[in-house]
Amino acid sequence: MKVKYALLSAGALQLLVVGCGSSHHETHYGYATLSYADYWAGELGQSRDVLLAGNAEADRAGDLDAGMFDAVSRATHGHGAFRQQFQYAVEVLGEKVLSKQETEDSRGRKKWEYETDPSVTKMVRASASFQDLGEDGEIKFEAVEGAVALADRASSFMVDSEEYKITNVKVHGMKFVPVAVPHELKGIAKEKFHFVEDSRVTENTNGLKTMLTEDSFSARKVSSMESPHDLVVDTVGTGYHSRFGSDAEASVMLKRADGSELSHREFIDYVMNFNTVRYDYYGDDASYTNLMASYGTKHSADSWWKTGRVPRISCGINYGFDRFKGSGPGYYRLTLIANGYRDVVADVRFLPKYEGNIDIGLKGKVLTIGGADAETLMDAAVDVFADGQPKLVSDQAVSLGQNVLSADFTPGTEYTVEVRFKEFGSVRAKVVAQ
Repeated sequence: MKVKYALLSAGALQLLVVGCGSSHHETHYGYATLSYADYWAGELGQSRDVLLAGNAEADRAGDLDAGMFDAVSRATHGHGAFRQQFQYAVEVLGEKVLSKQETEDSRGRKKWEYETDPSVTKMVRASASFQDLGEDGEIKFEAVEGAVALADRASSFMVDSEEYKITNVKVHGMKFVPVAVPHELKGIAKEKFHFVEDSRVTENTNGLKTMLTEDSFSARKVSSMESPHDLVVDTVGTGYHSRFGSDAEASVMLKRADGSELSHREFIDYVMNFNTVRYDYYGDDASYTNLMASYGTKHSADSWWKTGRVPRISCGINYGFDRFKGSGPGYYRLTLIANGYRDVVADVRFLPKYEGNIDIGLKGKVLTIGGADAETLMDAAVDVFADGQPKLVSDQAVSLGQNVLSADFTPGTEYTVEVRFKEFGSVRAKVVAQ
């Protein structure tokens, strides 16, 4: 490409481009909106058609399987479209509200009960841009043009002065995937993937994908370039028997790269740029040498964050899901991916399920454990709590037989007792205190 400069009357220089033929070799950088299938196809070396393939079997809620990264998800709805609307391509379906009444839930929180007209529905795009964090930790945001913005815990939305109760939420993919687009594919990228050029994206951007054809992208490029706000893992905890259906979960606590504590503002900045998590499975290989399989995940169904002041990303796995085929207990390397940050890598071991019987009783301060053998209970510990309440007992060592705990239990009250083994996943039981 040749360039010439022309002197304008005001004394400024005007850049003239001569010989446009070479522009076809130009690469454009910016952000694209990719479905989960489009994103993970390049990462996993699979065709997007395979990732999108579904079957005619309905799940327990009556929804049809529409592929490994099915947009229909009760977990998606449960974790809140408010948090998803910043980084993800979200659609919300609602029924027209005829009347509503304010009530309280079991925890005393205010909620609305609606009378709706199911024959009048509205599907809208939910999209918001993060603006600031208030002194009280409240996330301040604005609606993106042509979309609705949902408040935290929103149960409805407004369109043209009409209110609609939210009945379903679909998360189709990620809105801001950094991509490199060849000049000849730029038009298709804009039309199919909502590509927008952005000067913040360069050839050195961490996570950069290259558009290869009109419907495929390369694996992401991993950059070693440091950033002053990079994060690392602080601690990783594990849990089992999630109420959201996970077989196992990792709680990844974050801190600054220099080892200092992460502020709430810094954590919110991170999650507002958070995209996804990659799971690499090593089976029983504690050295993380022999990779058995890699899995793509879907935010809200497999990973999530909360608006509280704990800098934590939760990562769950359900061994029976199509996208986790061949997975099971063992060693995993989790890679947390966020725009503008180097990858955060967390190693975790998910323990096998305890298949034996265990009997639990509560009376006064005494917890009685029976059924399991003494060896299984070696180095075991318990947590005890009532629904919606802080833990009464946390991480107290127990053994077979009677154990005197550090709290009194109210007779007739139901408690959750979680027994955590050394070599098995934890066991939970609902127990009414005597």
